[in-house]
Amino acid sequence: MKDIKTLHNEAMDLALRGDIAAKADPKGEQCMNFYTEAFEKEREAALLADFMQNPEPGLSTLFRSAASLAIQCGRYREAEQLIAKALCGNPTNEIARELRELLQDIYAQSGRDEEVVI
Repeated sequence: MKDIKTLHNEAMDLALRGDIAAKADPKGEQCMNFYTEAFEKEREAALLADFMQNPEPGLSTLFRSAASLAIQCGRYREAEQLIAKALCGNPTNEIARELRELLQDIYAQSGRDEEVVI
């Protein structure tokens, strides 16, 4: 089993590769594959950190990162669930605000007419 830091670092490397691929073709299959793999690793890191009861703000930061990657992949429901998990914890005020902003982004991008109090 990989540790949280290794999974997170691998996810960030993949996300960077996705960013580079997106410059050539923003909607291309290659960049989406990188973002999807990055999301899956970051989600795994966040869930592992949650299972191991890692302290804040690291835990909610991992969930926020995983949610951001899910949004890039168009996986809005999964992003919403990760945000909810993070908000159920004890994130700092700044991270909680960022999580709510991500939630607002999800609603805007997915065409849902909902508002989030930030």
